[in-house]
Order: sequence, then C-alpha cells, then structure tokens
Amino acid sequence: SDVCSSDLARDGQEAVTRATTDAYDLIVMDLFMPERDGRDATRAIRVHEAQTQRPRTPILVLTASAQEEDRRAARAAGVDAFLTKPVDFITLAATLEEMRAVATSENTAMSQPAPFGNTPNLPSR
Repeated sequence: SDVCSSDLARDGQEAVTRATTDAYDLIVMDLFMPERDGRDATRAIRVHEAQTQRPRTPILVLTASAQEEDRRAARAAGVDAFLTKPVDFITLAATLEEMRAVATSENTAMSQPAPFGNTPNLPSR
C-alpha cells in the first residue's frame, strides 16, 4: 500500500536544504516565504538537481496571489504547477494526480523532463 508522509519547512531556505538532502515525490510550497521566496527556492532546487543529475522533483506552488506576473515568474523559476488560495480540494487532488502521472512517465522513460511550458497537461489554475 502507498504511504503518505510529509515534512514541514519553516522558510524557503529550509525548503531548499530539505529538498537537496532528501528525496521527495513532490514539493508543495508557498510563493511568499521568509528567507527565500518560492521562486528563489525553486531555482536553487532546480540548479541542485541539474548539478547532481537527480531526477526533477515536481514542485507545486500555492499562493494567495493571482497576479499573472507571479505565475510567469514561478514558471520561469521551474515551478511545475501553480494554484491560488483558497484551494478547492478537488482541484488540488486533480493537480497532484496529474503531477504524479507526468513524473511517473518521465521517470519510467528515464528522460530529462521538458522545460516548463512544453510539458503537456500540467494545470495552471
């Protein structure tokens, strides 16, 4: 059976530290955090993955900001999906399932993921 567990990072720097020392199936983070915001944390995680040839961990950003420039900046940083708060549970569940399916197919194919924007079916809600 599948077991779900989670870790909590108090700020963006701790999120980067955890993501670069442990393996995660998915990272969910806020866009605006102390120490490092979600964009900067995502960029640092993506750099570490590239330097160490680790598989790309899907990153979902949750934020109260619905501004298009925040969405574009998050995608440019390497965020895979973006949801605004308050998050509808059905939308969250569907987004997580789509991210899992894409990550599973990429890991099975043993290929590098396409740059964001070229990856089909990842939601932007």
